[in-house]
Amino acid sequence: MSDLLLGVHVVACNEEELLSRCLESVKDIADEIILVDTGSVDRTLEVAASYGATIVQTNWEDDFSKIRNLALSHAQTQWVFYLDADEALVKGKDQIREILRTTNAEAFFVEIDNILGSRTEERLRHQTVRMFRRDPDYRFRGRIHEQIIPCILEKHPIAKIENSPLQIVHRGYLPELLGRKDKIRRNLRILELSLQENPEDPFHLYNMGVTHCQLGNLQEAERYMKRAFELAPAGAAYRPTLIRDRTKILIERKDWTAAEQLLRCEIARYADYPDLYHLLGETLKQKGYLREALQTFQKAAHNGAAPSKYVTEAGMGTFRSYYEMAALAKELGAHAEALQFYRQALAFHPRYLPALIGWAETLHLLGQSDEQIRQQLQSLTRDALLLAAVLFGIGAYAEALALIKTTESLSFEGERFLCECLMQTGQFPEAYEKLGKLLASADQSRRETFIMEQALCRWSEERSLPFSFYKTLTRAEQQMYERVDRWLIENVWPDPVPYDLVERLMERAIQLRLIRMAENFSRLSSHLFLKYSKSLYRNGFVLMAADGLLQAMKNQQLDSEGLFMLAEILYDKGHFRHACALFEPILAETPGNEKARIAVSLCYLEMAQDTAIEILNRFPSHPVIQKDLERIQNSKQLLGGIRWHTTWNSAQRRNLHASAHDFAVYDRQK
Repeated sequence: MSDLLLGVHVVACNEEELLSRCLESVKDIADEIILVDTGSVDRTLEVAASYGATIVQTNWEDDFSKIRNLALSHAQTQWVFYLDADEALVKGKDQIREILRTTNAEAFFVEIDNILGSRTEERLRHQTVRMFRRDPDYRFRGRIHEQIIPCILEKHPIAKIENSPLQIVHRGYLPELLGRKDKIRRNLRILELSLQENPEDPFHLYNMGVTHCQLGNLQEAERYMKRAFELAPAGAAYRPTLIRDRTKILIERKDWTAAEQLLRCEIARYADYPDLYHLLGETLKQKGYLREALQTFQKAAHNGAAPSKYVTEAGMGTFRSYYEMAALAKELGAHAEALQFYRQALAFHPRYLPALIGWAETLHLLGQSDEQIRQQLQSLTRDALLLAAVLFGIGAYAEALALIKTTESLSFEGERFLCECLMQTGQFPEAYEKLGKLLASADQSRRETFIMEQALCRWSEERSLPFSFYKTLTRAEQQMYERVDRWLIENVWPDPVPYDLVERLMERAIQLRLIRMAENFSRLSSHLFLKYSKSLYRNGFVLMAADGLLQAMKNQQLDSEGLFMLAEILYDKGHFRHACALFEPILAETPGNEKARIAVSLCYLEMAQDTAIEILNRFPSHPVIQKDLERIQNSKQLLGGIRWHTTWNSAQRRNLHASAHDFAVYDRQK
């Protein structure tokens, strides 16, 4: 037996940026480091050599198992621990060598913490076998997502495989890393080869589904997931994850019914898996079944965090599930219960922004002022940027701006947030200058937004776009902005009208409460006028939206969505008979429209209730009418637990009573 206890094996190609962190994390536990390089042209080999690694060079042949097995052929240690260059060991280092000296286990599970984004909650956790005794008969299998367990169990069918204290942090799923090396396309290519060799392998079919999902091909992803689900053995370790991922694809495709059916069939088999209950709650919420969704999220929270055997998203069964419970309780009008659930969410994750915003929104609904809410928030955190984000989220823009201005040094995202606060408080000249600076370093995905916002800032002051604005634009963009500029400033009709650009500008203008400017955009066509009216409604400007929707109706240009909005307005004002007269044609045209069906039912229930109350005012002790009234109210309560009506957040609710008279000609604030 070798005197060397533990070897660390790493596969790399052009990983100089990440490799140092990886090898630094294992240097104190490794008696041997073996790095298999598949053709690096950067400093990867130099970095590996600086940690004393044995370097093995080979060609890449679209087969991870070949590379792993090549490393095994050079190994001299009793135990092997393998990882990738984009991973680092963060926990368990102090204990692992002593455990290996005394254990009778054949292999160990290691927890993998996958970082998906910059926020704490953007994590996915799972465990897998990454450490095993070296044995000449143990070899990896599978071109991709390679496995060592099958070989171990073939030689030792009752092999002991234990949990270890080790935790790895994996950064390879970060969007910038996935895109930089085109790993998704590489995985697709290898999986295609694997399926050519074994077309009905459910594990490869499942991973092909995952890869298509990462590429945004949701229809293809569901096709592969469905076939994998049909073929996967009931006891396969990856099966619960397959159900989880397939459900997420169905939800993303808005196929709520299929997602619900899948979960209801499978959830009892994995009763301790909170992710499945949480996803069922999400499905029911999207279908509008609010009370049943709330009960299902409660089941997820009752489970708590998932056992280590499952792949789980951060917060499932803890802060995410309590947040969803709180949001539903708030929507159902149970504000005290909502506050309690928000506190429980924040107990698990004190900086979880959606829960902080929801908590502040509920306080606002209960009548607390922005200043009172700010004071309560400061009892939870002193982070000025976090406080500003919460206050911004509830529409307290001035308070958010005051807080962000106390921060001395802002990141790019901080400066972006500052611009948003400036625009929402009407400080457009300052926002224009800051947006110009951000534009100079913005990536392509942000560029169009910043240009558009700069133009809106300038036009809000009734000023034409300057020459410097056009310098960063393409020729086609220059021509479009020139036409819109002449329309707003000189009232010269644009020919041709750049409708796509105007529509985006109009939507953003409404979000920034530049209503007069948005109205000017809407004058360019009846199609834009209808979009303007519907956008006003979605953003909470109900009074102004009503005028526009009525005008569109008068001109016979109102579509079913606009008609539904107008009916909602009448319903909210208590004009149930008139509302019903608008809801019923929608239901007749689309019999499967559940929202319209509920709306019509509620209209009739409201009218029946009014009639019953009127009769009881004349005959107070009439037993039949009293029972009818109870039945009506019970039916209303039942339907009230189903989402059918447009909802607005706190910021949008501040617009509910705004009228055109509240806005200056170009919406400037002194």
